Amino acid sequence: MAASRLNLDRFPRHYIELPHYQKGRPVDSEGTLEISLSVRLEVTSMAKLPDIIPITDLRQDAAAALKHLKLSRQPVVITQRGRAAAVLLSMEAYERSEHERQLLHLLARGEQEITAGRGFELDEVLAEADALLAGGPK
Repeated sequence: MAASRLNLDRFPRHYIELPHYQKGRPVDSEGTLEISLSVRLEVTSMAKLPDIIPITDLRQDAAAALKHLKLSRQPVVITQRGRAAAVLLSMEAYERSEHERQLLHLLARGEQEITAGRGFELDEVLAEADALLAGGPK
C-alpha cells in the first residue's frame, strides 16, 4: 500500500468540497489531504482463440489464407456449415508437431520396455555411444 499526498488547491473548489474530505482524514494547513490508495491488479490469461476460415472463403481466396497462415504461424480451423471440419497447418508447424509426436512415442515405448524389464544398462549405452563417436565398433 502506497501513501501519496494530494494538493487540493490544484483543483477548482466546485470539484472538491474540502470540509467533506476532512472527515476522518488528516489535512494540513496548506489544504493538502493525505490519502492512501490500494490497487489490486488481477491478470488472467485467456487462451488465444484459433483463427477460423469458412470453407467458402478458403475456396475463393486460398492464396490469402495460406499467406495468413504463414504470417501468423498458428493453425487455422476450417469450418463447413458452421462446424469445424479440418485444421490447416504451415509446413513448419506440421513438421514440428510430427517430430514432437515421434519423440513422445519413443519415450512411451522406452517406458514400456523398462517396465517389462527389457532394454539396456546405461553404462552399456554410453560405452557404445562413445565407441560410435570415436569412429570404431564396440
